Amino acid sequence: MPAILEGGDLLVASLDGSLVRLSPTGDLRWKLHLGDRIYTSPLVTGDHAVIGSDADRVVAVRLSDGRILWQLLVDGDADTAPAEAPDGSIVIAAGSSLYVIRPNGSLRTRIRLQRKIYGSPAIDDDGTIYVGAQDDHLYAFALSGARVFRRDLGADVDCAPLVGDDGAIFVGTDGGHVFAFEKSGALRFRADVGGFVRGGLSLGLDGSVIAGVYGPRPGIVALDPTSGAERFAFRIREGGPRELGVHGGPLVDAEGRLYFGAADDHVYALDSRGSRLFAVPVTGDVDAPVVLGPGGVLYAGAEDGRLHAIQGAALPAPTRNRLW
Repeated sequence: MPAILEGGDLLVASLDGSLVRLSPTGDLRWKLHLGDRIYTSPLVTGDHAVIGSDADRVVAVRLSDGRILWQLLVDGDADTAPAEAPDGSIVIAAGSSLYVIRPNGSLRTRIRLQRKIYGSPAIDDDGTIYVGAQDDHLYAFALSGARVFRRDLGADVDCAPLVGDDGAIFVGTDGGHVFAFEKSGALRFRADVGGFVRGGLSLGLDGSVIAGVYGPRPGIVALDPTSGAERFAFRIREGGPRELGVHGGPLVDAEGRLYFGAADDHVYALDSRGSRLFAVPVTGDVDAPVVLGPGGVLYAGAEDGRLHAIQGAALPAPTRNRLW
């Protein structure tokens, strides 16, 4: 997922290992190669961005010129997005470990789990870290590394957890469920959504918890945050392979509209009740979240190796340009 910078520039990572800064019209500002594939989105904080790569390292890069400010070697692919704690620490997963990194790039804490972590960590206002792993568990840790709770969800937890407005924790699994837990770790609900939930979740303006879902019923499902009851579902198709779907919850704009890409080579927009506004074809699967830039331009990275700019994103018939 690209990051939108002040002034409308974009910071974009790619599978060729490049991190690039582009102007809003696609002109190259600078390009930095990080040694191996980058699956994750950069975290922009202050005058720099933090990102990991499959070169088993986490780096901080200065936004103005792409210079590396610090780097930390880690034990495994750093292929999940980093998160920033209230005290400025950076938390990122690599392999089967969570790393808590001080703002200067030195290691504060390493937390080892039993299996690979594919989902990005979420951090509460009090610094509690929530993360899932392929050992079928959701974990909560303090920044010191002390475990707060551990819950068995019965299937791989590749989804990035979401902290709700009331402090509840929501997470999806390969078992086709979205779970909600109280901050204490008590189960609030388990909801069947009809397919794998592997990307992060989103919150609608009405508080709905919104999941991107894979086959056999791929699409977007919105749940009541208290009961888990389905508020609406938008399916991009009925039936098909389990690998076809929507990787992650949608982008929600100020009007409650929902934007997301899918593995059917389209970018979609829905209104706040789940009705389709448009579907724009692109030339590759859109597995990363989309972002909305200045002027209502929607940016989507696709498996064709291109960044697509969709103009007039709030209109029924938007147009598409390939930026880079």
